[in-house]
Amino acid sequence: MNRPLRLLLFPLLLLLALTSTARAEGKKWALLVGVEQYDSADISHLDFAVKDVTAVAGVLKSRYGYDTRLMTSDVKSIADPNRPTNLNVFHVLDRLAEDVGPNDTVLFYFSGHGFARDGQNFLGSVNADISSVEALQLSAIPLNSLTKKVQKLKARQVIFIMDACRNDPEKGKGDGDNKLTNDFSKSLIVAARSTEAQVRGSAVLFACSEGERAFEDADKGQSAFTYYLLDALEHPAAGGPVQMADVAEYVQKQVGAWAREHNKKQTPELKTEGAAKIVLSDKVVGGIKPTGGSVKI
Repeated sequence: MNRPLRLLLFPLLLLLALTSTARAEGKKWALLVGVEQYDSADISHLDFAVKDVTAVAGVLKSRYGYDTRLMTSDVKSIADPNRPTNLNVFHVLDRLAEDVGPNDTVLFYFSGHGFARDGQNFLGSVNADISSVEALQLSAIPLNSLTKKVQKLKARQVIFIMDACRNDPEKGKGDGDNKLTNDFSKSLIVAARSTEAQVRGSAVLFACSEGERAFEDADKGQSAFTYYLLDALEHPAAGGPVQMADVAEYVQKQVGAWAREHNKKQTPELKTEGAAKIVLSDKVVGGIKPTGGSVKI
């Protein structure tokens, strides 16, 4: 091949390589829902859910290139589509089903209360009514409905991050008995699956294991889980894609140590299905920040 032809082909091959890489990873979408002040007086308030999801949204957008949608309970206007009511969350998921492509990644992060009643499981939207199972079906986010919404996403990967316990409506405000249950975790794993995408990997990262609570840390001004999750996301080690397994391993170690220091028990848990490796991002935007708490890649 003569030299002028090589010079002509090199930029074209480089462009094709870059296009192929972009196509392989696809776009990254994140819906983050934080509820700490509930409309119902029967549901205990949290202290840091809004702060937590806002911080995670910022990192996902600035360092990992996610297209983020933030819905938090400090949005008070009923007419505001970013107020995290059950219907508003469903509307966003319906819109994602139209926009997400087959090579894309979708991340759903929830910080708030979860509920269980009569064998059914729910995420606590801001307007959740726990007076009856019928009220929960109409006002909260039933996990079986969430499953149907997620199954419409033609994404390559779906990632759930759940900083929530399961709150028992029979206990009133339920501060002392909001433990994650086996049925609740299984429901979320089912919700992370899809039957429509040709290639699918799914992951659910829980703030705690079955039978445990997810605690907030007043000294840190965040939930213990999200504090260390942010540390993992902000300070990944150099050398490759950021994988959910490595993030989960770091968070599990750090939260476990924090819990022991505070005479508590909390062990984050990752459950994956479909793909061998679930990747948050193939690259980190803006370079690596060196830290002693780097996630091992």
